Amino acid sequence: MVQLDIFQASPPLPKAAANPRGDRHAPLTNDGRGRCDTSRDALAEHRSSGKLGAQQQIVYAALTKSGQAWTRAELAAKTGLPVASICGRVRELLDLQMLVEEPRRPCSVSRKNAHPVRAR
Repeated sequence: MVQLDIFQASPPLPKAAANPRGDRHAPLTNDGRGRCDTSRDALAEHRSSGKLGAQQQIVYAALTKSGQAWTRAELAAKTGLPVASICGRVRELLDLQMLVEEPRRPCSVSRKNAHPVRAR
């Protein structure tokens, strides 16, 4: 019978296997086959590509087709997306300067004062 010493330290991974650059906080990048090592790397690569995500496209298309400014609740009602998703996508599109926030007005859905957004 073989006894294992559970208190014996396992050998550390070689630096190259843990992270090719040896920097513990450096992001790992695309593996050459279009895949990223981590979801954070994939998100960073997607953001730097300039492409809009599917929900961003839905929100932006709704605003450009209508030509009107809508509140987040109105956008949710018109697109069928949850308000929480709309809020995040609107924030991202505002950060990309693709949308403009207008002065508060009563929302036709929630009846509360809210900032509508419109496409630039």
